[in-house]
Amino acid sequence: MSSIDKIHTPCKNCVFAIYKGNTQENCELEYITKYQKITEILEAYDDEKEFYIINKKKCIGYREQKWFDNIGMHDASMEEKKKQVLNTNYLDYILVINLKFFEEKNIKSLNKQLSKMNILPKQIIFIRYQKDRIKFHSYKEIQKFVKNINKQIPWKIQTMLDDEHHNDILHNIVTSNKKSRFIFSIHKPCDKISKIIEAANDIVYNQLGSFVILSNKEKTALVFSGGSYRYAAVVNKNNIFNDEKNYQII
Repeated sequence: MSSIDKIHTPCKNCVFAIYKGNTQENCELEYITKYQKITEILEAYDDEKEFYIINKKKCIGYREQKWFDNIGMHDASMEEKKKQVLNTNYLDYILVINLKFFEEKNIKSLNKQLSKMNILPKQIIFIRYQKDRIKFHSYKEIQKFVKNINKQIPWKIQTMLDDEHHNDILHNIVTSNKKSRFIFSIHKPCDKISKIIEAANDIVYNQLGSFVILSNKEKTALVFSGGSYRYAAVVNKNNIFNDEKNYQII
């Protein structure tokens, strides 16, 4: 008999759970069928209902009615709810750009790549260094950089007084931004920005899978799970960047 893992999703109160009487039969988003291919689907019951539990996974489609109420969709139809969730289920990430090794031509190339991306970051953090004092690292130039991508994206600059190691900078960012599921770190110029993000999004939202780190061959542009990083640091006392097995090259 399978036991319920500490990571799981009970479908009981999800608006997309399809019931016949008090017994769940399926899912409006068809996630039960999809998750069956990659993990256990357990049958459970309580005094109210019989329902499924997606074991060892957090369902990306799980929504209770209060979620829709909070965004003004009190009376939305099932089709409207499905559309809302599917249209907003994409990679939630902070983009960290370390400007240390970026020359002006690299900045222009990066800007061009980001402006064409379909999945934009929820925030951009620029890392610059006090001793460099390069013109195109100025507040005015960075402001222009963001506006060329999307002027709605929040952004900020972190100016480092010393040449702090990039991994130490990432550590501070991950530990202080716990609401963001993923971090996309660009340490040096890379021409695979969009490919890395699209691959990460496909794994999480189409394949319903997971990864530790997705990166380019040089490991200078990489996406990783903030939760996995914090868990490894706190529970296992190690750094996910130090284990080659954690890297999936794009």
